[in-house]
Amino acid sequence: MCPERTQLQNFFKNFTLSAQFKRFSSGLFKKAGGTHTETVPIVACDFEKTKVVFLEIEKSPQKVRLTKFQKMTRNPESTDKDSDALKQCFEAGGFATTKLRISVKGQGVIVRFIQFPQMKHDDLRNAISFEVDQYIPFKTQEVVWDFCVLEENVPIASGTKGMNILLAAVKRDDLNAHIQVFQEAGFQIEFIDIDALAAINALEFFHPFVRRSLALNH
Repeated sequence: MCPERTQLQNFFKNFTLSAQFKRFSSGLFKKAGGTHTETVPIVACDFEKTKVVFLEIEKSPQKVRLTKFQKMTRNPESTDKDSDALKQCFEAGGFATTKLRISVKGQGVIVRFIQFPQMKHDDLRNAISFEVDQYIPFKTQEVVWDFCVLEENVPIASGTKGMNILLAAVKRDDLNAHIQVFQEAGFQIEFIDIDALAAINALEFFHPFVRRSLALNH
């Protein structure tokens, strides 16, 4: 078994997904808290060279309901502007709001599971900033990065207590180009997610009791 798969399986085995990814997740499939009954309409878009997908959901405590869905296939050799394809698909679906939640993917997106000594959260970002270039194949100034503390006070190699951390980075040029396409089409970006983490979050929402067995068996 390859080291990357072993690392991913160990991650699923040892951690609960819901709380850990909230800093990276758009919240599309997060379970709402509280006792209110108000539904919250959310529009998300998956945009690629070969397709555009828009969907709208209504989110209420403990459930989501799909209210609108629109998909348009694209010719990857087409000379049409990407922003025009977005507008065409959006208008065909009759969506009410131009505020969107989107995700990024590709070779410019990096996710790493790392460990740091136990410390105050206020000090952690500064500590990671000095070492982030050790974990990503790009120069620090070339990326936008963030992190999420997965677990605290866990044993680490030095024999002391430490923190398990998810580090995510996206190449700045790739991210800016992605955002620009949506802005040219007249959209406002509410949240930006990492595609793989969004998929895991959706899996955890709809199948909370099978997430660990799926990870361990594949």
